[in-house]
Amino acid sequence: MKIKVTIWFIVCAVVMLLFPALAAHFAAPEAGMLVSIVLLLIVNPIGSIGTGIFAGQRLRLLWPLPIVLGALFATGYGVFLGLDSSSLFFYALIYIAMGFSAMAVSVMVKKRKQS
Repeated sequence: MKIKVTIWFIVCAVVMLLFPALAAHFAAPEAGMLVSIVLLLIVNPIGSIGTGIFAGQRLRLLWPLPIVLGALFATGYGVFLGLDSSSLFFYALIYIAMGFSAMAVSVMVKKRKQS
Protein backbone atom coordinates (compact mmCIF):
# COMPACT_ATOMS: atom_id res chain seq x y z
CA MET A 1 0.00 0.00 0.00
CA LYS A 2 2.88 2.38 0.69
CA ILE A 3 4.02 2.01 -2.92
CA LYS A 4 0.54 2.89 -4.22
CA VAL A 5 0.35 5.97 -2.01
CA THR A 6 3.84 7.04 -3.10
CA ILE A 7 2.91 6.63 -6.76
CA TRP A 8 -0.32 8.56 -6.13
CA PHE A 9 1.61 11.39 -4.48
CA ILE A 10 4.09 11.59 -7.36
CA VAL A 11 1.28 11.69 -9.94
CA CYS A 12 -0.60 14.37 -7.98
CA ALA A 13 2.56 16.41 -7.52
CA VAL A 14 3.21 16.27 -11.26
CA VAL A 15 -0.36 17.28 -12.11
CA MET A 16 -0.74 19.98 -9.44
CA LEU A 17 2.82 21.35 -9.32
CA LEU A 18 4.61 20.52 -12.56
CA PHE A 19 1.77 21.21 -15.01
CA PRO A 20 1.24 24.81 -13.80
CA ALA A 21 5.01 25.36 -13.89
CA LEU A 22 5.19 24.07 -17.45
CA ALA A 23 2.20 26.20 -18.41
CA ALA A 24 3.82 29.30 -16.94
CA HIS A 25 7.14 28.74 -18.69
CA PHE A 26 6.29 27.18 -22.04
CA ALA A 27 2.81 28.38 -23.03
CA ALA A 28 2.74 31.33 -25.36
CA PRO A 29 1.11 34.43 -23.87
CA GLU A 30 -1.80 34.06 -26.29
CA ALA A 31 -2.37 30.43 -25.24
CA GLY A 32 -1.79 30.91 -21.51
CA MET A 33 -5.45 31.46 -20.69
CA LEU A 34 -6.53 28.41 -22.68
CA VAL A 35 -3.95 26.22 -20.92
CA SER A 36 -5.08 27.52 -17.53
CA ILE A 37 -8.73 26.83 -18.31
CA VAL A 38 -7.94 23.31 -19.51
CA LEU A 39 -6.01 22.64 -16.32
CA LEU A 40 -8.64 24.15 -14.03
CA LEU A 41 -11.73 22.67 -15.67
CA ILE A 42 -10.59 19.34 -17.14
CA VAL A 43 -7.28 18.00 -15.82
CA ASN A 44 -7.58 18.95 -12.14
CA PRO A 45 -11.19 17.72 -11.70
CA ILE A 46 -10.23 14.37 -13.24
CA GLY A 47 -7.33 14.17 -10.80
CA SER A 48 -9.60 15.08 -7.90
CA ILE A 49 -12.17 12.43 -8.79
CA GLY A 50 -9.43 9.85 -9.32
CA THR A 51 -8.01 10.71 -5.92
CA GLY A 52 -11.41 10.22 -4.31
CA ILE A 53 -11.88 6.85 -5.97
CA PHE A 54 -8.40 5.77 -4.87
CA ALA A 55 -8.99 6.99 -1.30
CA GLY A 56 -12.32 5.16 -1.15
CA GLN A 57 -10.54 1.83 -1.50
CA ARG A 58 -9.08 2.09 2.02
CA LEU A 59 -11.07 4.84 3.67
CA ARG A 60 -9.63 4.66 7.19
CA LEU A 61 -6.08 5.05 5.94
CA LEU A 62 -6.46 7.28 2.89
CA TRP A 63 -9.25 9.75 3.78
CA PRO A 64 -6.93 12.82 3.87
CA LEU A 65 -5.80 12.40 0.25
CA PRO A 66 -8.36 14.85 -1.23
CA ILE A 67 -7.19 17.48 1.27
CA VAL A 68 -3.56 16.89 0.26
CA LEU A 69 -4.58 17.28 -3.39
CA GLY A 70 -6.24 20.63 -2.59
CA ALA A 71 -3.11 21.80 -0.78
CA LEU A 72 -0.92 20.77 -3.73
CA PHE A 73 -3.25 22.65 -6.06
CA ALA A 74 -3.09 25.82 -3.98
CA THR A 75 0.69 25.59 -3.75
CA GLY A 76 1.25 24.98 -7.46
CA TYR A 77 -1.11 27.60 -8.75
CA GLY A 78 -0.17 30.17 -6.16
CA VAL A 79 3.54 29.89 -6.84
CA PHE A 80 3.65 29.35 -10.60
CA LEU A 81 0.58 31.10 -11.97
CA GLY A 82 0.15 33.78 -9.33
CA LEU A 83 -3.56 33.32 -8.61
CA ASP A 84 -4.90 35.38 -5.75
CA SER A 85 -5.82 33.68 -2.49
CA SER A 86 -9.60 33.96 -2.85
CA SER A 87 -9.72 32.07 -6.14
CA LEU A 88 -7.18 29.54 -4.87
CA PHE A 89 -9.31 28.92 -1.80
CA PHE A 90 -12.48 28.55 -3.87
CA TYR A 91 -10.98 26.11 -6.38
CA ALA A 92 -9.19 24.14 -3.65
CA LEU A 93 -12.49 23.71 -1.79
CA ILE A 94 -14.23 22.60 -4.98
CA TYR A 95 -11.52 20.01 -5.70
CA ILE A 96 -11.62 18.76 -2.09
CA ALA A 97 -15.42 18.46 -2.27
CA MET A 98 -15.16 16.58 -5.57
CA GLY A 99 -12.59 14.22 -4.04
CA PHE A 100 -14.71 13.52 -0.97
CA SER A 101 -17.82 13.00 -3.12
CA ALA A 102 -16.00 10.50 -5.33
CA MET A 103 -14.65 8.82 -2.20
CA ALA A 104 -18.18 8.44 -0.80
CA VAL A 105 -19.44 6.96 -4.06
CA SER A 106 -16.47 4.60 -4.16
CA VAL A 107 -17.20 3.40 -0.62
CA MET A 108 -20.88 2.85 -1.46
CA VAL A 109 -20.01 0.87 -4.58
CA LYS A 110 -17.53 -1.23 -2.60
CA LYS A 111 -20.14 -1.99 0.08
CA ARG A 112 -22.73 -2.86 -2.54
CA LYS A 113 -20.32 -5.30 -4.22
CA GLN A 114 -19.60 -6.97 -0.87
CA SER A 115 -23.26 -7.56 -0.05
